[in-house]
Formats: sequence, C-alpha cells, structure tokens
Amino acid sequence: MLAIFDALRRDTELMNMAAHSLLIDGRVYPVSPDSKRIQNGLFNVAYSLSQKEIFALRKGENVGVAIQAAYEAPIFFGFDGMSIGSGKPKLIGILNQCAQ
Repeated sequence: MLAIFDALRRDTELMNMAAHSLLIDGRVYPVSPDSKRIQNGLFNVAYSLSQKEIFALRKGENVGVAIQAAYEAPIFFGFDGMSIGSGKPKLIGILNQCAQ
C-alpha cells in the first residue's frame, strides 16, 4: 500500500517519526513502513500489509494513515476518514490480484 500526503514543510520531523498506523473505520492497525521519502513536498510511504489488514480493507468504508512520534501521541500527520466510496470494487480487485 502506498500513501501520499502533503509534508507541510515538516520533512525532517516526518521522516524521523517511528509510529505508523493504518486507520480503517476507526480502528488502528500499527504498521511498519517498507520505504518512506519526501518528493516534491509530499510524504510518500509504502507498507506491506498483513492478511488481517487486507481483510479489514476489504470490509472497510473509510481509511487513513497516521504517522506519530509515539503511538500514544495526541497528534499525527496523515489523514483519517477518507471514504473508499465508489472505488471499493477497484480496491477489492487490486487486493485480489495481490493475493495471487
């Protein structure tokens, strides 16, 4: 999975944050980045997902990614509550291809 969002000129801070989470319908799934970089002011991060996370994505309606200094931190960089909406059939198709 690849997530891309505005780094808000906080490049160094974002690159040093170690607590990454996938957010699906209000549930938090801690994940580890496979890669991360800043490109053209955007934070790009890639994750390999477990079967548990893939299953949650198949059922989910809203997603997000949170990057924090620590999992208990009250603030995060990223986004939450992005509707999968009409993209759900495409997402399921991609997940099906990845499972093969």
